[in-house]
Amino acid sequence: MKNTRIIAFLLMLCMLLAFAACESKVNDDDENASKESQVETSNDGIGSIFDDLFGDDSSDASGDASGDASGDASGDDSSDVSDVTDEDVFMSLGDAPNGVGDTKKEFTMLIVSNELQTTYYCDDVVPNLYKETDADFDNAVSDRNKAILEKYNVEIMAYPAESILTPLRNDVISGMGEFDAVMMFAYEGAMLGTEGCLYDLSNFLELDEAWWDQSANEALSFAGHQYFAIGDISTMPKKVTSAMFFNKTVMSKHFPDFDIYSCVRDSNWTIDKMIEMSIAVTADTDGVGGLTKDDTWGTVGSYNDSALLFTAAGGSLFAKDSDDIPRLSTSDLEMADTIIEKILGDKQWMIMAQDIGGYDMWTDSLEIFTSDRALFRISAMVSTDIIREYDCDYGIVPLPKLDINQEDYCSAVSGGYANCVGIPVSAKDPTFSAFVLNAMGCAAQHYITPAYYERISAGLDEDTYEMLDIVFGSARYDINDVYRFAGFSPFFNSFMDKKNTFRSDLEAVAPMIDDTIDEYVELLG
Repeated sequence: MKNTRIIAFLLMLCMLLAFAACESKVNDDDENASKESQVETSNDGIGSIFDDLFGDDSSDASGDASGDASGDASGDDSSDVSDVTDEDVFMSLGDAPNGVGDTKKEFTMLIVSNELQTTYYCDDVVPNLYKETDADFDNAVSDRNKAILEKYNVEIMAYPAESILTPLRNDVISGMGEFDAVMMFAYEGAMLGTEGCLYDLSNFLELDEAWWDQSANEALSFAGHQYFAIGDISTMPKKVTSAMFFNKTVMSKHFPDFDIYSCVRDSNWTIDKMIEMSIAVTADTDGVGGLTKDDTWGTVGSYNDSALLFTAAGGSLFAKDSDDIPRLSTSDLEMADTIIEKILGDKQWMIMAQDIGGYDMWTDSLEIFTSDRALFRISAMVSTDIIREYDCDYGIVPLPKLDINQEDYCSAVSGGYANCVGIPVSAKDPTFSAFVLNAMGCAAQHYITPAYYERISAGLDEDTYEMLDIVFGSARYDINDVYRFAGFSPFFNSFMDKKNTFRSDLEAVAPMIDDTIDEYVELLG
């Protein structure tokens, strides 16, 4: 049996390497992210295959969205913890393991540095690592760590690395136990879990605590195993959550009496409303015939946006069976067709970065929005750090619903770049590791999550907090984006081909997807 599992795993690696070799990088955030992922792929072997296709776009296979039309959301609402005093911050945490607090202990977490990942590096484990990090945010991280040190006599340490994969694997092979925990991208967690490098967290953590993301737990567990967890312990999942950015200058010019926040609250913010407004704004304004990047557009986007809107509509290509194993599902295929065809319609209203082309296509697409020549831009929240550098008056709302009958808003989170935590099997004391991870997540709700809200809402209007609660409280994760069951996106291909090839493309790879899932089940035992 052991040899069979090794052979199966090697076959899977070969398959993924083949896809990595033949696919090209596409990212809908910015040019830097594209270059980062290309370097990561070359260094890690398997690399970020699905990011080549989905970019920062992902959906949740089965997690329930918690935001509703009135703006109420559970999970990441910073107002829930703002009244908790420093003395009470750990009141929800259980008793510390025996020996914790008696003498000072160090807790070392392996994290990704900013040497290669110049956008998606980890800055929320220890403070003052990078000059680029906002000072107030650094202070929040410092306050969280000081609280843990004072309460439990545990000092949080970080081991930054260009990539976590090689040092983590080496630590497991050597058994040195250098790392008490690891902060990694979710796809890396899936990879390392199947390699036997991580403990099953369900044996050590109460993952139903408020600081762990329940939608991620439900979507990303596999055959009853969960080797990584997502939650307040890292702000990266929020950074790679997608939303709708709107240009207030363009909005006031074309729709002076329209209140988009009320539209969201009243559950009237739909794809059709977005398209209707986008069509009304799109115009040939540069004096040259034909619509180009120099004209005015309703929406700036990318080939990946249909996958995002599919997620926002509550759609998923996978459903869990009774054994917690994801299988291809046909229940939402009609929804996928509808969304693709709406975007590929006869009227032009959306310019896509890939159609601009060139080395600066991401910069060019952003400048259309920031120079007041686009009403909407679908983007991950990490873009707030970039847009802030421009003279642009903008706001943020959730991605639109499919129609007014949809119960909740849903937000796509990138499975490629969402940070998660795990405990290496080489860790010297996994019980200690689990307790400190819980303490970090618990305290992050009090210190770090509110600081992140302040960071991204700086300069925006008073409705922003309510909109952020909806966006972050309705997170959805695509298990396909994390475990890499196939090597391409049928959504992406339809826009590359400029026709709806979604079903035929998906049907062509369905047997391979089933085989890959079965291989995962075999590897996990």
